[in-house]
Amino acid sequence: MHAPTRLEAHGHVRLDPFYWLRERDNPAVRKYLRAENAHLDAVLAHTKPLKERLFEEIKGRIKQTDMSVPYRRGPSLYYTRTEDGREYPIYCRRASP
Repeated sequence: MHAPTRLEAHGHVRLDPFYWLRERDNPAVRKYLRAENAHLDAVLAHTKPLKERLFEEIKGRIKQTDMSVPYRRGPSLYYTRTEDGREYPIYCRRASP
């Protein structure tokens, strides 16, 4: 285990035992995080069917093909629209009448 890092701010001192995890390029950090993620995956494995069911339920409540109300900015109208089967909105601009 790593020694805690002493942090001082605004007259208060605290010890952070996980400060070493900020070293993103450190192989020990990457190894530790891989192990933590593997542990989490194992602990939550039984929730996967529920997670998928909730995702599908929420997705079913969202209009897949939709358009926002256009707003005027200068000589143009801006709006977003979504299309069935696409994950991200389409940002649109058209000339204002």
